Amino acid sequence: MSFSIPRGECFGLVGESGCGKTTLSKVIMRALEPDGGQVLFNDRGTMVDVVRADPEALMRFRRRVQYIFQDPFGSLSPRMTVFDILREPLVIHEIGDADYRADMAKELMRLVGLDPRFLNRYPHSFSGGQRQRIGIARALALKPDLVLCDEPVSALDVSIQAQILNLLKDLQAELGLTYLFISHNLAVVDYIADEIAVMCRGRIVEIAPREVLFENPLHPYTLGLLAAVPYADLKRKLDLAAVLDGAAREPAGVARAVRRGRRKAPASSSTSATATACACRPGGQRGKALGMIRTARLPRSSRSRALRSGAGVAPRRRAALAQGRGRSRQAAAARRSACRARRWWSTSTAPTGRSAATAASCGR
Repeated sequence: MSFSIPRGECFGLVGESGCGKTTLSKVIMRALEPDGGQVLFNDRGTMVDVVRADPEALMRFRRRVQYIFQDPFGSLSPRMTVFDILREPLVIHEIGDADYRADMAKELMRLVGLDPRFLNRYPHSFSGGQRQRIGIARALALKPDLVLCDEPVSALDVSIQAQILNLLKDLQAELGLTYLFISHNLAVVDYIADEIAVMCRGRIVEIAPREVLFENPLHPYTLGLLAAVPYADLKRKLDLAAVLDGAAREPAGVARAVRRGRRKAPASSSTSATATACACRPGGQRGKALGMIRTARLPRSSRSRALRSGAGVAPRRRAALAQGRGRSRQAAAARRSACRARRWWSTSTAPTGRSAATAASCGR
């Protein structure tokens, strides 16, 4: 397989359980040793081969790349407070003194929408969504360039999934992060990813931009995944035959699909590490095959003062207007927090004077 992740984009990786998605992410981190090939990382214009890196270079690389785990309950030590969890990466990499680490822990809590007063609590005091926010804060402690998200919302309910996805998108926009987002939920990947790769039996069978993949899927396995998406319609039965049988799961068919065509990397991209094999073609507008996870956001209203005050409005509508005004205040607070986060991310440095990389890319 071969793919590249341009800086500042989100690369989605989908496939069934056991196809090798998590194994691939561990190979990128070199938590597992690959049998062959290369994992290239663009560190300020210098291409680093992670597979052949020495221990010192590997330690520098792992400061640039961090991991968000699937299980928000098992990934946090029950014997450590949130403060100890957030400052642990700084201690391991010998970044800053005690005061710097304390300030960093407080700022990370604000960055993910949690109260810094909770730093002295233990993980069992938090809900699943709050624990995942703590995991995200820990991943951001070293100010990485590339974040590997291994199904970070699969263990959460739908409403909490929307909150975590919106948080990840906001952090990407504010801090310029690059994501490798692994999931088996096509709707989640459709919402967050810029480009999507479909994986089957350890091979990537199709790579395409998000709109093209859902509008014009080519490989039989991709067609089967889209056909197996459940709908809230009793008359529309699930079609699992395309996923379980036929050419969709034959290695020979997979290889033919990969060799069918190649997607050229953009000329303006300076972070592309390898050529990307794919089976995709230009398509039309985005299809409506999948529903997207959205949160209700009221636009700016140009109504009269009487309408804004609720005069002559039904009680239910008046409550909605009041809720909209509350969301407007929350949005203003979120914008102020984003500005503070950008200043902190760009100007805050540890007393050691170490700097972070400015570009992230990987390929295998």
